[in-house]
Amino acid sequence: MAGARLDARVPSRVHASPSFTATLARVRATLQRTADDETHLCNVAWPEILSKLHAALETGKPITGAGQGRGLPLDVVVATLKASWHVDGTWPIGPNAKQMLEQQAQQRAKAEKGPEAKQDPGPDDIARAYRARGVHVDEPVFVEDDDW
Repeated sequence: MAGARLDARVPSRVHASPSFTATLARVRATLQRTADDETHLCNVAWPEILSKLHAALETGKPITGAGQGRGLPLDVVVATLKASWHVDGTWPIGPNAKQMLEQQAQQRAKAEKGPEAKQDPGPDDIARAYRARGVHVDEPVFVEDDDW
């Protein structure tokens, strides 16, 4: 009895079109096959079906056939986005992914290098500038032995 009430409150996919249900099943099967290896996600799932799904998501158009007020399940959307990030290099794959990201950041920083930083003036330069403005500044005293 409680299961019947739960089914009445939670909308199901019974209103989804058969083509949507079949496509979703195909996507889930592909994701299940490639779930254990992110490289397979990029090399198998991406060209097979996820690239098409990603293109549809990028357009912002509603997904047809899902049923009234429904869309793609979030786990499918997340897997699609993750695969797209792996493919375009935003999210590198592997145990040294952090190092790869740091290298990419360094390369971007070199490419976007700003103007050279101006060196701070030394004490002699500061004293010369004050003297040029008429301010009395004592000559530096050199200490031969700085052992106190």
